[in-house]
Amino acid sequence: MKRFLKTFLATVMALLMAVGVLAGCKATMNDYPVGKVGDMDIMASVFYNQCSSYAQMYSYYGLSAELYMDDIKETVFNALVDQYLPIYHAKKAGIKLDAEDERIVKENLDTFVKDSIESYKASVDASITDEAAIQAEAEKLFKETIEANGYKYDEYINKIMYEEYANARLSEKMYEKILADANIDITDDDVLAKFNEELEAEKTSFAESPANYYSYYSNYISSAYSEDEAQKKSAVPPLVIPEGYFYVKHILVMNPAEDEEKDVDSIVAEIQAELSNLAETATAEEKIAKFNELIEKYNEDPGMENEPYKTEGYLMHESLNTEESKTYDPPFYEAAMKLEKEGDISEPVEGENGTHIIIRLGDVDSTKTVEFEEVKEAIRLNLVAQAENEAYTTQIEKWKKETKITKNESRIAALNVVVSTEAMGDLGL
Repeated sequence: MKRFLKTFLATVMALLMAVGVLAGCKATMNDYPVGKVGDMDIMASVFYNQCSSYAQMYSYYGLSAELYMDDIKETVFNALVDQYLPIYHAKKAGIKLDAEDERIVKENLDTFVKDSIESYKASVDASITDEAAIQAEAEKLFKETIEANGYKYDEYINKIMYEEYANARLSEKMYEKILADANIDITDDDVLAKFNEELEAEKTSFAESPANYYSYYSNYISSAYSEDEAQKKSAVPPLVIPEGYFYVKHILVMNPAEDEEKDVDSIVAEIQAELSNLAETATAEEKIAKFNELIEKYNEDPGMENEPYKTEGYLMHESLNTEESKTYDPPFYEAAMKLEKEGDISEPVEGENGTHIIIRLGDVDSTKTVEFEEVKEAIRLNLVAQAENEAYTTQIEKWKKETKITKNESRIAALNVVVSTEAMGDLGL
């Protein structure tokens, strides 16, 4: 449910950017419909800003937004149709907000105002230092920006933005109705069948390319250590492990930043001096313990501060860096792969971000397998989410056939979408 609410709220954010409240842009709005879903207008302001966001993303990845602009506009229009359809049909079905819904809408609206004012504090003149005065000036800037875009503050907050958050709540209620009508039932047999299917798929995938395990593992970690509780609960680890994987940790002394005075060689020499104090007879466990102490003291890699990497280290395998794809910085990877046994420590190696000293930890146990009962509930949650998504998508496609959707091609073609970090002003007509 949260996923669909967040999708709708992306439209809200686009509207906010359209009037410049986040970017602090003082511009005169020139707004009009570019399409319609039932009786709901798709306004140029919303459409423009979502196109602009897409265009910025294209440019970030080195692609020509101008070259792909027709595709961007098509994608954005279709996305807005998908966002507006449940709202239109919720209203058509007579779904209304009750007292609890109204409380949620007001709470979200209050949070929006609070967060917006908070964002303006960075624009307050540095000569103002009193906290109350900073707050008052931020509120003033927020209101001035809204008014500069042709809105009265109270009308904008209590009518326009209220309607956006009320529509978001209506969309959520319609989503709940769709799921209730779908009567989704995932049985234990469904879960077991999915487990066996995934088990065989992973065995085949990892046999073809052991590097695929790294991708599965990384996806699992991003969910298992997410701040989103739903993601955590639905995280399923790789069910099998290919041979040849092992862990490493490193101490990274980063290259000095611009204008930073930092003697990297001296710091690296200090680390080596401390490591040299290890007795020749030191065990792997003793070496690792000492290395962990030095990580706490010297390491500048923020990734090593987060779990599970802080405890386990980074996964390594001979398949991870190829001509086609490189998981790790090559100097780091090559030095790590030369370490033959647990407790082996590399010489300093210069990489893209700085100088590394690396220690090899233990092997990943390829004989370990995940039992069905360990992941049963996580798989069930994934199957439920999949079924919910299919039910929602099916209903959206059904509505598209039943609902009058109009698109003003000439107005959309005439929109001159400028790739900029600033909010929109004139719509380009």
